[in-house]
Formats: sequence, C-alpha cells, structure tokens
Amino acid sequence: MDDQGITVVPLSSAGLAHRVSDEVVSTGAPGLDAMLGPGGIYRGSSVLVSGVSGAGKTILGASFAAAACARGERCMFFSFEESLDQLVRTVGSAGIQLRRTSRPACCKWRRSARLIWLRDALALMQRELDRFQPSSVIVDPVTSFRGPDSEVHALLLRMLDMLKTRASQPSLPA
Repeated sequence: MDDQGITVVPLSSAGLAHRVSDEVVSTGAPGLDAMLGPGGIYRGSSVLVSGVSGAGKTILGASFAAAACARGERCMFFSFEESLDQLVRTVGSAGIQLRRTSRPACCKWRRSARLIWLRDALALMQRELDRFQPSSVIVDPVTSFRGPDSEVHALLLRMLDMLKTRASQPSLPA
C-alpha cells in the first residue's frame, strides 16, 4: 500500500510451467550475438550481467533496449542509479542513441530511488509493467536492492518468476 493505492503481488506462480520460446532475439551487440550459440538470447530468458562498476552492464542493457525498439517492441528499463539524461550521456559514448529510441510507445524509462527497499520493489515494478505491457524488461542494477542477502535473493527470484509468468500470458493490446 502506498500513495498510488494497493498493489497485490503474488508470492509465486507455484511452478515452473512458464512458456518456453525457441525464438532468438538480438542483444543489440553484434559481437556478443555472434559469440552466443544461437546468435542472441532466447526470448523469455532471464540474463544476469555481472561486473564491476564501469564494466558495461548499463551500456549492454541500453543496447538491448535499443534493439528491442528497432524490432518494434516495447521495452521497460528500470534504472536505479541514473536518470534518463545520465543514461543518454553514458551510453551515447558507446554509440547508442537513446533519444531516438526512448519515445514512449517503444521504451519507457523508470527512474527510482537509488536504494529501493524490498517491500516496495515488486509493487512498483508490477504497477509499471501493468501500465506499459513491455515485451522486454531491464533492471539496472540489482545491487540497488537493500536488505539481508537472503531477502534480496528471494526478491530477485520472485521478480524473475513474476516476469516469466507475464511472458507466459497472452499480450494485452496497447
């Protein structure tokens, strides 16, 4: 419950019966796509990119968002450390022009407090996902979630389950 009302977040879909796709989508990084066996990642996959600050995680996420937009898909980018203007500047240095791909019909950027508490994270995400109905979601970075390690781990598992369950459901018209 918050200033936008009550949001109900299921604990779990209680099973691993998520739809599996053989469709491959580009990461937006041709060299990475070439290294990956099928030439990208399978639609509906959960991919964790790990690395130290400055390793390129945000740039890869923005590249994936730009590729989704180029395919005519909707993408939701949850940024917990940078504003859209900071993202545009940061990824622009790698040749990714977000201003062209950040139109509301294609990609929505959701800036949240740097330190997001566990009890608020899933409700915020679910509410935004219900409104925008994206086919791809980027969360940058997961280190922004604060709490005991076991609770953060549980949150991430619930988040992945929520996203996979959404991917298994028929898309709603926009």
